Amino acid sequence: MSHTADASAVSLLKRGDGTYYNMEGGYTACGEKHTDDEFYAAVAPSWFTTGNPNHDPICKKCAVVNGPKGQVKVHINDICPPCTRESIDLTPAAFDQIADRVDGRVPITWELVDC
Repeated sequence: MSHTADASAVSLLKRGDGTYYNMEGGYTACGEKHTDDEFYAAVAPSWFTTGNPNHDPICKKCAVVNGPKGQVKVHINDICPPCTRESIDLTPAAFDQIADRVDGRVPITWELVDC
């Protein structure tokens, strides 16, 4: 009997930096408006695969983010131009679930999940 790993069992966990940003007052890349008190996130431009980000498949995804203080589930709704593909930028409320804001940038792991 073979013990080869099934391709679907391979972890899609990313290791990068977690940061936060204020999103009050404007539309996101996914064409939505939200407040800093909601659990949303922005990812690197390379995650967006269509010409119109309002209709991009990434806008229908969520992510589970693990940081120094805990875990949070966020809806992806924006582009973070300076982010690497492994990093994620969170609303302040979401960041508060995984770290202290005074830290600003923290090591995290995260993966895409269905909402």
